[in-house]
Amino acid sequence: MILHSVTPIWAMQQMMAEQSEQPTTVLLSETAALQGRIQNGQLLVERILSTDPHDFLRQELSPGKQVKLPQKNRFF
Repeated sequence: MILHSVTPIWAMQQMMAEQSEQPTTVLLSETAALQGRIQNGQLLVERILSTDPHDFLRQELSPGKQVKLPQKNRFF
């Protein structure tokens, strides 16, 4: 495949590499989810997705913390 673009090849390669590293989303409840990377069987929190402001104040859900994955298949 030939790609004709004004974007430099190094920038295109970087964009293609970043697409393969999509974060995992884990549902905590009906109103809350976490996004992050799975490391050592736990989720390393990168982002909190919630409609409840109190979820953002919970220390155990802070970005950078590791959270146990739920037993049920509640992630996508």
